Amino acid sequence: MNKRIGPMDRAGRVVLATALFLSLSIGTAATASDRPAADVATIPDHRIGEIVVLFKGATVPAKLKFASDAEAAAAIAEFSKDPEVGSVGWNALVRISAERVNPNDEHYPNQWYLEKIRAPEAWKVSQGSRSVVVAVLDTGVDLDHPDLRNNIWTNPYEVLDGLDNDHNGFPDDIHGWDFVNDVGNPRPRFDTGWTEAGVNHGTIVSGIIGAIGMNRIGVAGVTWNVRLMPVKVLDDAGTGDVETVARGIDYAVRNGAQILNLSFVGTDDTPVLEAAIDRAASGGVTIVTAAGNDNATNGGHDLDQVPNYPVCNDGGPGRNEVIGVTGTDETDKKANFSGFGTHCVDISAPGVGFYSARYQDIRIPNFGSPYGGFWKGTSLATAVVTGAAALLKSVDSTLTPDEIRNLMTSTAVNTDAQNPAYVGRLGAGRLDLYAAVDKASLMHPEVNVSRAEVGVAAPTGTVPEIKLFTPSGAFVRSFLAYPTTFRGGFYAASGDVDGDYADEIVTAPSSGMAPDVKVFDSSGKQKTDFLAFDAKLTTGVSLAVGDLGGDGRSEIVAGMVSGGSEVRVFDGTGKMISAFTVYAPTYKGGVSLAIGDVDADGKNEIVVAPLQGGGPHVRVFDMMGNLKTQFFAGDAKDTRGWKIAVGDTQRQGSAGIGIMPANGLADVLNLYNGLGVLYGVVEFSVKAQNFPFALGDVDADGRSEVVVSVPTADGVAFSIHDTDGKEKGFAITYAKPATALPKPFVLVRP
Repeated sequence: MNKRIGPMDRAGRVVLATALFLSLSIGTAATASDRPAADVATIPDHRIGEIVVLFKGATVPAKLKFASDAEAAAAIAEFSKDPEVGSVGWNALVRISAERVNPNDEHYPNQWYLEKIRAPEAWKVSQGSRSVVVAVLDTGVDLDHPDLRNNIWTNPYEVLDGLDNDHNGFPDDIHGWDFVNDVGNPRPRFDTGWTEAGVNHGTIVSGIIGAIGMNRIGVAGVTWNVRLMPVKVLDDAGTGDVETVARGIDYAVRNGAQILNLSFVGTDDTPVLEAAIDRAASGGVTIVTAAGNDNATNGGHDLDQVPNYPVCNDGGPGRNEVIGVTGTDETDKKANFSGFGTHCVDISAPGVGFYSARYQDIRIPNFGSPYGGFWKGTSLATAVVTGAAALLKSVDSTLTPDEIRNLMTSTAVNTDAQNPAYVGRLGAGRLDLYAAVDKASLMHPEVNVSRAEVGVAAPTGTVPEIKLFTPSGAFVRSFLAYPTTFRGGFYAASGDVDGDYADEIVTAPSSGMAPDVKVFDSSGKQKTDFLAFDAKLTTGVSLAVGDLGGDGRSEIVAGMVSGGSEVRVFDGTGKMISAFTVYAPTYKGGVSLAIGDVDADGKNEIVVAPLQGGGPHVRVFDMMGNLKTQFFAGDAKDTRGWKIAVGDTQRQGSAGIGIMPANGLADVLNLYNGLGVLYGVVEFSVKAQNFPFALGDVDADGRSEVVVSVPTADGVAFSIHDTDGKEKGFAITYAKPATALPKPFVLVRP
């Protein structure tokens, strides 16, 4: 969603020597007639030494195994002579028809260039990651576009209140910044002199990079999961100046962009732009730039003779700070308008016949549709390469800009035969996304070792046990948390409550017994227990565990499930540290609890929501009960009650807040930052009553996954998803006929 930068006075500002222009024009529809068939590797056609015999009158064949193909061939010859044999032959292999992902997006058939670069094969390896932030420095982006809005970057430290909450100099920069008008709304504005190409350009480019794939609408991006940071540096006619672009580059880098898309060119080399690019490159940011367009009758611009910028801002001898991109057509020939050159162009990519997202505003003529085509230009080829860089970064987050460039250039398809007049002047060749992604997946062996286990706490009506599983779904162990006669269900959470560098499991009954909080080690041995409230309170205790004091020891936080909203904080021995009420005395519906650092101040906070009969009023407290912030996560009139969990789902140093209804059917988990800005939505394939869920890093990649209990045809299961929608683990926790959903949690072992 959006980020903004503080207003600045443009009066008297000197416009620097060069103007920058976008590189896009209207073209004609691309055809698929010249697309080459995919390469097919030579593979065995049968299982070695195996034959299949079908005797006459039989319906099931017999499989016979021999020590070698020679013996098997001899057997085939013998069986062929047997009058009782209906047929005999090799046990032939069969394979899936294609190792690829075929998007179901409505306009995907118009996106010929994705087939050309072998994107469907690459998507088998990765479909992207929202940990990757791509800044689109352009004419602005349609923030509400149906294929982009869930991939728009959100500033986790900013809220729309007119203030500069994160003190970065740009108030209300929720989803980026408009440097042309110095406001925090990086959309096109239809200012005087606007053009259709100018208004659409940033949205077209963003759609090529990161439109959401497999959502049955619109188009698919090169990467489907990414965070797109809109930075408006060009006006609505597609023109800008280097001073504005330089500020935009600095803003993007300071706010976490890992890749910059610069789909524009200028003719003058200026110190201002060169210095900004050098700062970004020195900071480890990948910069992708357009070679530029020329009048088609001129055959394109020769950058060796007259350089364009920033594509030729490589940083001096021996350096290569930007990835220069030129455009090719459906047959891999240089697009007739595309710039070329030995020194400034690194790689080619399709640059004609593009169908993509476009800016939509039904109030304005010619802007009623959110999709369109067909466009051409090196701007679009650049967006393809930027999307490729983002996909590579999702495969291996440690990749450097040089490694990303080398992965693409070393695996590119040689197009010299199609371009004899431009040998060595179109970069290393045409992008082969699958080859680059496949190579990237082998570059850095996985070094993260997960010691996490997924636990479930027994639901109401079942034996009161904890069950532990590996993230992949293998059963580890189980143990009783309460007497076998207890059937009231319980909550469980984990944390290192005694400072021994190992997580303990903490439990509390959810109904039907005294508020007896118990602490176990990971093997199930009880270490301590205590009463969180008066023994007469038998309506249940909500629970959260986390280090609130910053001393390496987790505190235990208990809340009332009904009868009020009191919260109590205990140390690992059961000694009470603080007690406070989080809602008005008239509210009796209890509280849902979570712990995490939601404001990136280096300290964990207590996050609460009404559990029963309350609206989505999220409140954040320190361990002593001081209110730090609050917001409504949706309609205040929606009083179904709410369950919450906290975790860093985007690997950005601050935890997000997941929230779902506590009552009624639901299939959507909303993710908010600590200031109440919605930054993500996770949809589940089934609806269920009272979905229990947790957030936790199950695979040691620095990102919290969603663990959710779900009903299945085989019983009750937990399912692990990342927030990009990829399922990472699954296990049946209670076999049929169980219907109650257990409460999951994540345990990290030493």
